[in-house]
Amino acid sequence: MSLCTYENLLELNIHFSRLPSISYMMVRIVFKQEVLLFCLYQRLLIYYMILWITHAHYYRNSLAIKKCLLEFHNDGALYGMEFGNKMAILSGDFLLANACTGLAALQNAKVVEMISMAIGQMMETEFSLARDRLNNPVLSVGAVDDWIETTFAASGSLVANACRASMVLAGHGSETQAHAYEYGKNMAFVNQLHTDLQPFLDGDSSEIIGLHSAPVIFYHQATTKANLQQPIPYEFDASTVDYIQLHRNVTSSGAIEKTTDLCKKFGQTALNSLEYFPQSEARNALANIIHVMTKL
Repeated sequence: MSLCTYENLLELNIHFSRLPSISYMMVRIVFKQEVLLFCLYQRLLIYYMILWITHAHYYRNSLAIKKCLLEFHNDGALYGMEFGNKMAILSGDFLLANACTGLAALQNAKVVEMISMAIGQMMETEFSLARDRLNNPVLSVGAVDDWIETTFAASGSLVANACRASMVLAGHGSETQAHAYEYGKNMAFVNQLHTDLQPFLDGDSSEIIGLHSAPVIFYHQATTKANLQQPIPYEFDASTVDYIQLHRNVTSSGAIEKTTDLCKKFGQTALNSLEYFPQSEARNALANIIHVMTKL
């Protein structure tokens, strides 16, 4: 099925394209180029990462059909949305099943355990994140520490454990695995912070801002003492938010500077983890990824 080719899946997940490549570059740090031709397991692991990320992306973009019933009186439009949801979920399940079957075929119990745990955390996040009545993520965490925990479960754990799994498959010891894990974890934080900052750096104040993004959380921490973990009202609709005013408020509150500092902090921690590995083209590439995303 063409949907499962590496190229097509990469196109579907251009936003996440740098994450699976991290695992591949970790392999290149410890292998010479000619030996890479035989690193089939590591390449398969990267392929499975793309499948898992695509699967999660399909689920995140499904619509809350029951909550839209009052707004869509056209039976044809409602049927189209229901059919689209079913196809998205079915496609996601198909990708997940293929990836999990392939993971088991690697025949490495430790790798299966690490990746399975990361997938479990990623799926739990989908149910724990607060959403509005149209299934859009909204602000629900009360502190940056909560954002860090949520981000780690949503993407950081998968990237970190994939980097560690690459070292396991390559036969390296626990110390090498630990440094690879730390790089992957901190790189995932940098990636998400860089993404969260883009609406504020592009200069377009009308762009929709993620209500659960780091700058918004920093803004709320600085301006309100309200409990941000209150249940989201059923009738709340994220599309009714005045994003232009929110953009102004966040920009003038110092939240952008705090988010940038946090991004650079995680970036430096990731670079420190790379110091363990010998100089190579792959190590330089991994460092350059951090440099580009922290040069804000």
